[in-house]
Amino acid sequence: MKKNFPKILLAAIIAISAIISLASCDMLPAELQDMLGLGSGECRHANVEWVTDMAATCKFEGTNHSVCSDCGEIVEYGKIPVADHALGEWEIDYESTCNKTGVRYKKCSSCKAKVVVEDIPLSTSHNYDFGVCTDCKVAQTASVGLKFTSNGDGTCALSGIGSCTDKSIVVPATSPAGDAVTSVAASAFLDNTSITSVILPDSISSVGDNAFRGCSIGRASVPAPVVASVKNDKLTELVVTGSGTIPESAMYTAAALAKVTINEGVTEIGDSAFSSCLKLSTIVMPESLKIIGASAFARCDSIKRVTIGSGVTTVGDYAFYNSANITTVFIPASVKYIGISAFVCSAHHNRENPSLLADVEFEVAEGWFATSAPGVGYGTNIEASKLEDNELAASALNSVYGGYYIKRN
Repeated sequence: MKKNFPKILLAAIIAISAIISLASCDMLPAELQDMLGLGSGECRHANVEWVTDMAATCKFEGTNHSVCSDCGEIVEYGKIPVADHALGEWEIDYESTCNKTGVRYKKCSSCKAKVVVEDIPLSTSHNYDFGVCTDCKVAQTASVGLKFTSNGDGTCALSGIGSCTDKSIVVPATSPAGDAVTSVAASAFLDNTSITSVILPDSISSVGDNAFRGCSIGRASVPAPVVASVKNDKLTELVVTGSGTIPESAMYTAAALAKVTINEGVTEIGDSAFSSCLKLSTIVMPESLKIIGASAFARCDSIKRVTIGSGVTTVGDYAFYNSANITTVFIPASVKYIGISAFVCSAHHNRENPSLLADVEFEVAEGWFATSAPGVGYGTNIEASKLEDNELAASALNSVYGGYYIKRN
């Protein structure tokens, strides 16, 4: 035992030295250092966990701190870097059209900023209305997919919508099979409320019963003989094409009709064709027009100015009778006959609500006379001075000579 003591003492000294060395390097747990009496007694915070105080956003940094899991002491405060944007789904700023690129974007659900913005390519489709693209103004080609039924003689009838999805319908003059389109079959578009406008070619001479009944057509271009086929309570604009006569009472009491354009080729407006169209305010007449029938525009309260077409020879009896808001009328040199009470408003008999007609211009003031009997070649001469003065001419049409036929040699 005595012999081994020096060795045991040396080993103990070496072990204690090693422990002291480890303690000086903080390689022993603080509890062991304290137990051995080697440490200071303070926690070395060897085990820490980070805790978030405020989460970072796409606009602001966040904050956090570390806590020693051994002693519970806060060891350090820190910052969390700004976060990425939280992108949502694509949203449309505005859609593309055939002549303008659209824009779409993704915005951050946190800060609401538009983070990703990109163009939407040009649309390959057109937004047609009444035969014209509302965006690029290109003319609409014939509608595709319409249904036609051959007559077996080189002609055919438009018989239905078929597979066509157009809201603005343009009917071709020739079917895909090569037949001339000469008619529209009965009930062809019955109750089709998706159609907003229709353009029929001049080749169509007949339209079957109820072909467009129940449709919501707001604008239409049709040949004169079949004008009545598109009459409805929503029609606001009518273009009359082709040749011949607009039939009698064709648009009588059309509730929404506001504008009528009559193209070259049409020669006559039938009696009462547009009578009692209370919203009708604009009428365009061609040089080809010769006759305005009796009561053609009677009781059209929205008309304020009337310019008779430069080819018109006859303005029928009561043509504009009781259209109470007419203020101005132009009578071209072509006119030879103005029928009884053509421009008279019955309101002129009421002193509290006199006629508004105050400005009538006769392109030719000489040679007019008034007669109370049709076909009589003589009567009371109207002094040219009265018709050269627009105000006096208005008085002549609306009062003194209102109940007479007015003719010019």
